[in-house]
Amino acid sequence: MELFNNWFTKVDVNVQIGKSPSKCTLVPKLHNDNLSNIRKKLKEKTLMDDTLLFARNENDILVKISKDDEVNITLNDIISDKTLYLTKSLEPDWKTLNEYRKLDFGRIVTLDGFKIADHRAFELKSCEMEKFGANGFRVGNFKYSSSDDKMMKTNLFLTADADVQDFVKLGISFGRSKNEKSKLEINSTCKFIELNKISLKLNKLEPKEEFIKEVEEAIKSKEFKKITEKFGQFISTEVNLGGRAYFEESKNFAENSKEDANKAAMSAGAGTSKIKVENTLIYSKGNSSSFEYEFFKLLGGDSNFEFNEKDWAQSLDDYSKWDCVKYKNPTSIFQLLPDNLRKSIYLSVGKKILYLKTEDYDFNYTSGKIGIFELRNIPQYISKILQDERAKCNIFATVVDTGETKNVIFSWRIQYPSDKNEHPRIIIHCFKGPKKHKYNLKVNWMIIGYDINFNFILSDFSIQLEVLEDQFEALTSTPSKDNKKSLRFRA
Repeated sequence: MELFNNWFTKVDVNVQIGKSPSKCTLVPKLHNDNLSNIRKKLKEKTLMDDTLLFARNENDILVKISKDDEVNITLNDIISDKTLYLTKSLEPDWKTLNEYRKLDFGRIVTLDGFKIADHRAFELKSCEMEKFGANGFRVGNFKYSSSDDKMMKTNLFLTADADVQDFVKLGISFGRSKNEKSKLEINSTCKFIELNKISLKLNKLEPKEEFIKEVEEAIKSKEFKKITEKFGQFISTEVNLGGRAYFEESKNFAENSKEDANKAAMSAGAGTSKIKVENTLIYSKGNSSSFEYEFFKLLGGDSNFEFNEKDWAQSLDDYSKWDCVKYKNPTSIFQLLPDNLRKSIYLSVGKKILYLKTEDYDFNYTSGKIGIFELRNIPQYISKILQDERAKCNIFATVVDTGETKNVIFSWRIQYPSDKNEHPRIIIHCFKGPKKHKYNLKVNWMIIGYDINFNFILSDFSIQLEVLEDQFEALTSTPSKDNKKSLRFRA
């Protein structure tokens, strides 16, 4: 029997979670509508969230209705004796997890952790999920020797060099925190238990219209820093959700830290040295040279003063208690924009110093011999930019003799590789000096180009580099991409 005679009929409905009448709430005057719209109305009344599903009561068995089918099923199709049944979804869907953890929001890196941007840059349209199972359990340890090192590894979960490099290549630096701090030495080992529950690959992220409009304005004003402050510096295209527990033993604080203690949230039990710490730094009091303590810090799951691994692991069976424990493939928020906008951005920003380095070179010179210095120590991500024609890269170098040889004149030029497996070279000539001599040279070199991967997110946008080029025919059989270029800074 249909409860609603037509679409205009209003009925008082009991909304019940599960089979327990104690979890029943009266919602007056509901119209018949598809379940997708009913969900929105119940959310407004805070009676429903994305962890709950609609259900039909069939012979006292609650049959769940998929979220994908809600638009095709009406309230009248499933209501029973004026009762609308809801049931807890045991298996999460990516839309629910995205809403919980704001995965399609950009992140800002601070030493206190990853801050979620205030404004949403993207809308997640497609996601691939993979459960870890028993493979998600991991135990490890790491050492740190300073307070900033500790904060980076515990708050940012960057426990390996590869993790750090993923963010360094985005132009994100991990300098000292801005608080006043006297010299602080820590000799500590931190152990952690990690329980990865699910991996999400964000396959399709579409830029929001608000984000696109503000980027278009920034191209004109060149105020890209405001964009990253509002929408975040990066977004990860793969995220692990679950929980982490940290355990630490520390000693040998040489001097006191002046860190603001208001960030601390500590509670110590009488007669025990255990301390619970949340997003803070513990420091020695006074000028004590040795102070030992233990503490734990939890990410995800239930937090209790006395840590119980079994209880904590069981609490992570509830996906609403999962947190982000790993950010993979961090990508600049600008990188996911359409091609035309990306090009407009890096042309607007201008060329940047993408990489610079100083190296030693022993040049065993005999009359007429040239020195060949190969640039072998270019990071892979820089090498890829160098090989990309869109970046229009140039290499600049200086060569300095560190010895005491007088009246020596060197010249040099850059030889660009013709094959991607070759390295760029600096060809060094000695025009004036002893006919036979060993020179200890300092070679300073840098790569200039358009930052097509948008690694400039923390750079000074008021400074641009301009490459001035003079062409002439070189009297040499050695191939060279350019014969004479000069560099000018423009503010």
